[in-house]
Amino acid sequence: MALLSDERYHYFDVRGITRVFEFEVDDTGRSMIRLDEDFSQRFTARFLGPDFMESTGKISHDNGVTWQFDFTMTHQRSSKRPPETAKVVPPMLRPIRQQRHGVP
Repeated sequence: MALLSDERYHYFDVRGITRVFEFEVDDTGRSMIRLDEDFSQRFTARFLGPDFMESTGKISHDNGVTWQFDFTMTHQRSSKRPPETAKVVPPMLRPIRQQRHGVP
């Protein structure tokens, strides 16, 4: 994942999937959206104090006209610090609970 600019976010993963999202962040949280005729996505995360964040993902198959819940996650700041040799120094937020909607 990488920021392309203050408003654009590049997602890629080991499956070879790449997507570019419009991106916003403010004091309350962050949001991302990607509109496509076949498969649109949006993600919203809200800060719940300094150590927690709740996020929701939604999907659309009609270019964002209607949306369905895809997942919810709760993130908690990790108390573990990475080794001094790691490039990421501050503790990261990690998911502590994830639920995919419509999946048992």
